[in-house]
Amino acid sequence: MSELAVADDRDARLARRGVLGLFLINGLVTASLVPHIPLFQSRLDLSPGWLGIALLGVAIGAIVSMPLTAQFIERYTSRTVVTVATPIYCLALIGPIVAPSLPTLFAALVLFGLGNGSMDVAMNAQAVDIEKRYGRPIMSSFHGFFSLGGLIGAGGGGLLLEMGVAPWTHVTSLAVVLLLACVPALRVSLRGQGEASGPHFVLPRGALLGVGALALFTLFCEGAMNDWSAVYLRDAFSLGPGLAAMGYASFSLTMTLGRLTGDRVVARLGRVPAARLSATLAASGMALTLLAPAFWVALVGFGIIGLGLANMIPILFSAAGNSRTMRRGPAIAAVATLGYAGLLTGPPLIGFVAQWTNLSTALAMLIVAMLSVIVFAPIIRHA
Repeated sequence: MSELAVADDRDARLARRGVLGLFLINGLVTASLVPHIPLFQSRLDLSPGWLGIALLGVAIGAIVSMPLTAQFIERYTSRTVVTVATPIYCLALIGPIVAPSLPTLFAALVLFGLGNGSMDVAMNAQAVDIEKRYGRPIMSSFHGFFSLGGLIGAGGGGLLLEMGVAPWTHVTSLAVVLLLACVPALRVSLRGQGEASGPHFVLPRGALLGVGALALFTLFCEGAMNDWSAVYLRDAFSLGPGLAAMGYASFSLTMTLGRLTGDRVVARLGRVPAARLSATLAASGMALTLLAPAFWVALVGFGIIGLGLANMIPILFSAAGNSRTMRRGPAIAAVATLGYAGLLTGPPLIGFVAQWTNLSTALAMLIVAMLSVIVFAPIIRHA
């Protein structure tokens, strides 16, 4: 579609604004949990291994919901699904903060993952449709707003906790505000028809399976930033919860900047070179973080990781949404599900390795994951 045609396509322009708002809300909810992770670890006296098992609940919930979401999108459209999933995800933020025991924490995190997985697939399906209407790469801009939400959620949440705001007050107030904010965004999301019926979830084959594997490596790293960055900074530099959350805030800041400029980078370099550059930056940032002699150096390292990972998922989801071998909804769900397998294995694996060695050694696995992306990135062009 030409620029003039897009200018005349009022529905596409309004839908883009609304879906950008949904990505922002999703990032806010996801990151607002981050500063609370060290708090409920201390409150429930959880070792790194048990914390890893608790965090496994997020990935289990997401992996269960994603194939089901693909089915619901085909039957009811992505707009209907995201309208239901968004308020559920906003309210699910409250559960982990008030959970009185490890089993209830695990259950609350499963619900959190269910809401996130459903909202994730549905809003990305909306984004793929809008990108097709525009006729040029715009996927990174959507994920840029997710990262902006992450920056606000982690940084703002950490600051409020550092100021003495009670965790319960923080999450309930945020949930109410986001419930109100999601209404106008959902009203202008893109209308559409369900896709033709068929298998609701099929494991991708060939090149698309490779794209899913790259998503796994990428979300393994993103999940580590989400779940372990605050814990790492707290332990390595003896920080309180507010300052410990600044690692994820630094990560989210550079990820936001990277994604807001990423569409131009991907259009100029192409998907494969952009993916390789991204993985190189992420691996370098992780190495700097682990070798950092001071807190501020570690923050720079987290920032480089965010810049590196910024455009990986937009590249991979866009490739899946335009797959030549699977329909849009199942293709995105399949790649997202494989990606969330990185979140499934990541939190407990990092926790178990940290239990037997130390957290620095466990986080070094992220460097290996990014080196794998550099090697296998050419599979993207064959999806």
